[in-house]
Amino acid sequence: MSTENKSQKQMILEYMQRGGRINKYLAFQLFGCMTLAQRIDDIEDDIETGVIKNWELLRDRIKEHKNASEYWMQEIVKSRGRRAKSKEQRAKSVDCETINMFENAECINAD
Repeated sequence: MSTENKSQKQMILEYMQRGGRINKYLAFQLFGCMTLAQRIDDIEDDIETGVIKNWELLRDRIKEHKNASEYWMQEIVKSRGRRAKSKEQRAKSVDCETINMFENAECINAD
């Protein structure tokens, strides 16, 4: 990836869209970015305004560091006639459906 004409935001965005996870330490090492939180805010703004489509931004606190978060992106896959769901949301709904199916089966078997 050529960094000559790309902004830090663009480089971070492309890195996460390719599956990379990033935190403030890695952002500095890879892209010389000292303000990852601001770049993340910029990316979130682009998602909210529709400049970036079909992606969601996820974050998680790094347990070893009180004030550090790790960020990554996940593509949202659209299903027919329904609101787009991420892979993570689809997995959760499948888990809930499976749990409900077993709960109903237990109720049916208990009678």
